[in-house]
Amino acid sequence: MNEKRLFTILKIIIDNEKRLLFAITDKKVELVNKAFLEFYQVKNLSEFIQKYEVPCTTMKVESKFINKSCKDDNFYEYMKKLENEEIQINDSFFKLDIFRIDDNSYVVALTDITGIYNDRARFDKLANYDQLTGIYNRYKLYELFDIKSKFANRYNTHLSAIMLDIDNFKFVNDNFGHDIGDYVLKTLAKIITNSIRETDIFARWGGEEFVILLPNTNLNEAKNLAQKIRKNIENYKFDKVEKITISLGVSEYQGETLENLIKKCDIALYKAKENGKNRVEIY
Repeated sequence: MNEKRLFTILKIIIDNEKRLLFAITDKKVELVNKAFLEFYQVKNLSEFIQKYEVPCTTMKVESKFINKSCKDDNFYEYMKKLENEEIQINDSFFKLDIFRIDDNSYVVALTDITGIYNDRARFDKLANYDQLTGIYNRYKLYELFDIKSKFANRYNTHLSAIMLDIDNFKFVNDNFGHDIGDYVLKTLAKIITNSIRETDIFARWGGEEFVILLPNTNLNEAKNLAQKIRKNIENYKFDKVEKITISLGVSEYQGETLENLIKKCDIALYKAKENGKNRVEIY
């Protein structure tokens, strides 16, 4: 069989491969398959090179673009680092495999795992997030507390918690209905999310009770944040019910379990309720 015929046969096989394939020789993309061209919406390899230079400039890992210098560096070293990563290109996700031919040549295969990725993300959301408010649930709070408390113990940093409860929430449900009650919970979660830092951990504890974990935050700083949250809720005009207030209990982590930390916050929260509601107390 002559080389031309062999090349034609191999090209047919490659073009019928559903994975995105591209071959690198001496730091240059020499060959791509039909699936590759269709995915990037280009007619041929020359058009792709003109638009993107090399494939790695289009790839993201954990939502961050790969270092743009990959086009000037050793492709193989870049690709090798990505073999155990999930590669994102546009809105699709891929598993990356490398088939090395010799020291200067290799083929990269990208297998589309977008469906698997989306299923996993959906299951993760069901397992770790409250379905009504979209914030973390109690299960996820335990997991993150374990991480943050170990960090606080190791580096001797502060860690505080706030527990809050909607005042007279039963009155809202009884007089306006559970749809309005759900609206209040969702809106309150949004207000609080916008009132805290990205590093803070906000979770629904259950019913109308919420917990906020505050890394690198001492008791006084946590109390000040609790007051800010309380005022933001008090000043917000909710539909139909108009005014909602919350009571908050604050405590600082002292090496105990999450249950004991929450218990301290709960004692402070109960004190806030007893002292007239719409207030912050500490333990």
